[in-house]
Amino acid sequence: QGKGDMSKKQDANALKKNKIQILREHLQDHEDGETSNIISVPVVDISAAAGYGYFNADTIHVEGNVILPKAMFSGNGLRYCVRIKGHSMTPTLQDSDFVIVRYLQPTEWMDMKDERVYMVVTKDGTSFIKRVKNRLSKGFIVLTSDNVEKSEYPNFNLQTDEIHNIFYAEWHFSAKMQNINETYYDRMKILEDDVD
Repeated sequence: QGKGDMSKKQDANALKKNKIQILREHLQDHEDGETSNIISVPVVDISAAAGYGYFNADTIHVEGNVILPKAMFSGNGLRYCVRIKGHSMTPTLQDSDFVIVRYLQPTEWMDMKDERVYMVVTKDGTSFIKRVKNRLSKGFIVLTSDNVEKSEYPNFNLQTDEIHNIFYAEWHFSAKMQNINETYYDRMKILEDDVD
């Protein structure tokens, strides 16, 4: 049984490596054909959880590309367009929105700025999209949600040895036009009613 478990872990690690390799090759193919003013970002079937974590399938498919002016981005690096799942980042990010994320080299992790939005992938393949407090000097990061319902979406820590990859969220695309002001005033009215 021990050998079987080890074999499964090795297969899982190989699949993860294959996923990254496939995405890198796909991105390289598109970069080769780009003009100096355009960048092509692959839309991949990876979901980042704005909630309790989303475990993606073992195979990743490129579903298309987002073509954008290169001037919209700073710096180079692997970029992917991923879908948001869940409500923990409401009202900033809505369920089913898309976010363009840029891969950070492990050497960049220490320079992550507090309170920015990142996609964090753990070593078991679970991905989260959250605001991050960088406490790597103490061996961990703090993942926080924008949703005010903290009882449902509490902050939590990830130790450095639990982190597989970190991606910086650069752009956000949404088909939902939520009235944030209305939501805010509705909450104020509920609070006032509770006080009364």
